[in-house]
Amino acid sequence: MITKPILELIYEAAHIQRWNDHIRPPQGFTELDKQSHKMFYAYVIAKYEEASGQKVNGKSLIEGALFEFFHRTVLTDIKPPVFHKMMRESGEKLNRWVLSQLNDTLKDISSGFMERFESYLLDDTQSPVERRILHAAHYLATNWEFGIVYP
Repeated sequence: MITKPILELIYEAAHIQRWNDHIRPPQGFTELDKQSHKMFYAYVIAKYEEASGQKVNGKSLIEGALFEFFHRTVLTDIKPPVFHKMMRESGEKLNRWVLSQLNDTLKDISSGFMERFESYLLDDTQSPVERRILHAAHYLATNWEFGIVYP
């Protein structure tokens, strides 16, 4: 069930301005822009993988994208080098904190969504093909964004 807190979380992502150490276009990029662009790439990569004979679980891909989207929405103000260091050194603790921040917002989604979210964040061996696709999609969307801000 989609609740007001879930819609507010998505709305918030549509207004989080993406920032880094570089000049950005005046209108900027929102976190929702980035995540939408990432999903476009994920869809194309998944279709290519399937055409090459790789089995891709569409539900796992979509849920993984949502889990990563919600995770990033909570942690968006942490610059990438700091974020990656924190994940290396205290990833489980950080992921548990993210889950605690989102529990009240997402708890009303049925069918064990929060349990699958927790499992996804705490077990990085889950859905390896879909994670690889999402990782590649993230890289491509980030590279495209960097290509705009770099000059």
